[in-house]
Amino acid sequence: MGFIKWESIPAAESKISIIDEEGYVLARREKVELSHNLLSQAFKFSNGSLLYEKRDDVPRDIDILSPEKEIIKRYAGHPELLSQGLMIESGEMSYTPDVEGTFHHVIVESEKKKCMIFFGYSPESTLQETDEKRSYQVVTGSICARVGTEKALSLQQDVLDLLSRIRFDDGEYTRKQLLAKAFAKLDKLEEERVRQESKDQTGPEIYMADTVETDREEVTFSGRIVDDSEIDMVRIGNDWVKLNDDGTFSLSVKVPMGTSQLQLVALDQYGNSSVKDVGLLWKKRPVEKVEEPAPERMGEGDFYALLIGNSQYQHWRDLDTPHYDVQSLSETLTGKYNFIVKEIMVDSDHEKIFQALNNLRDEMGPNDNLLIYFSGHGVLHKGKGYWVPVDGYLDDPEKWIPNLDINRALRRIPSRNVIVVADSCYSGTLAQERIATDEKRSRMRRSRTAMSAGSGDEVVLEPVLAEGEKDNSVFAKKLINVLETNQDEIRDGYDIFLEVKSQLKMYPQHPQYGALSEVGHEGGGDFYFVKHSRKSL
Repeated sequence: MGFIKWESIPAAESKISIIDEEGYVLARREKVELSHNLLSQAFKFSNGSLLYEKRDDVPRDIDILSPEKEIIKRYAGHPELLSQGLMIESGEMSYTPDVEGTFHHVIVESEKKKCMIFFGYSPESTLQETDEKRSYQVVTGSICARVGTEKALSLQQDVLDLLSRIRFDDGEYTRKQLLAKAFAKLDKLEEERVRQESKDQTGPEIYMADTVETDREEVTFSGRIVDDSEIDMVRIGNDWVKLNDDGTFSLSVKVPMGTSQLQLVALDQYGNSSVKDVGLLWKKRPVEKVEEPAPERMGEGDFYALLIGNSQYQHWRDLDTPHYDVQSLSETLTGKYNFIVKEIMVDSDHEKIFQALNNLRDEMGPNDNLLIYFSGHGVLHKGKGYWVPVDGYLDDPEKWIPNLDINRALRRIPSRNVIVVADSCYSGTLAQERIATDEKRSRMRRSRTAMSAGSGDEVVLEPVLAEGEKDNSVFAKKLINVLETNQDEIRDGYDIFLEVKSQLKMYPQHPQYGALSEVGHEGGGDFYFVKHSRKSL
């Protein structure tokens, strides 16, 4: 590819990469400043640094090509040289045929350090003029070595070697190589996870009485639950149990007179479960009542939404639509349906997303309904999907959010119904278990479902065929349209999905809808959208 191909492309698309001897991108962290007409990339190395800058629409009266000024700036970055260093060489650099443009340099030496400070600009910088504005590209940097070493004698060659490693990058070149490094790390993490999981093949141990005596409808249960792994969920009937640090618990539960037993379910982080049936001994005989069966209701739970839209990424390509998607969806959910939007999270990092998901464990009630929406980058590796927060790296999966962790978060949330709607690449990996359409539907059943913009191995269109500026993605637009035009007071998630899917049949992406039985979905259950005319189901 050669350095430097001074391409006449917008600043936002002109990133560079630095490769190693074998042609692989060096996965060093870089500081990036980016706006619509400026790109600035700062690379830090063990023996120096490099700054690349591309700026569009620069007024003609601004002095942009002053080697002397740029070199002085770099010189000032080495205070020991500034105070006692001697400039022993300066001038225009000689360069190899691979290095285009004009480069100037100075070599400065102090008692201990010798540095070569360089500045180069595009041969087209002064030619790309439009009206009163122009564009330019520059590279400036420094490489240093200890005086008296071999490195100090080869500074100029080291600088030329560094410059020859710069490649203009449309994003895909870097992305594939950095992801390959991330995937290698993922494989090691998965090996360790499987190894730890193999050590724990049994459910938590439950220590509590087999029977509880009571003479009132509010019964207190107490006991202790322990496991070698982290305990994700404990439930008595439909009531979630919060454990103390030592695994003990005490919970008062309202129980209808005449109930003979309740079931306690405990689940650890690997999905191992234990069940204990606790008998109830009533001290007084319950009065038998003959009543007409009450209409099936889901209780008086509220509807909540957590909306996550990531557009401005630190290390990935920015996305155009997520900011607008979450705002538009929020207006629909609160305007036409009984939703309370807990939070609209824009450009959220790994820590904030996890904190928001974990907070839901204590904030949701057992009769509540929760919708979680994510729009942003997604990754697929060996059939497993990952959400990418804005601080996620390309070459390191440490801050990616795997489906496994999303499922664990869903398992811990006590809400009766939870739906995850994901508008990201490979989001279909969440919804791999199909809803059984022939099952008898019951609004009393707990549900954990997922709706995705595409299939498990599918890259959804981005900006997902957005029709004009500041528009929604195709998936978000169709989903919002279906919700806005819905005439039913109560409609289940699967029906909503079928209509969204129908409206997307002309597009090369295939949305999915599925049950998440591993995190508490019960057959026949589904999420229900309720309009303002009905408060509860």
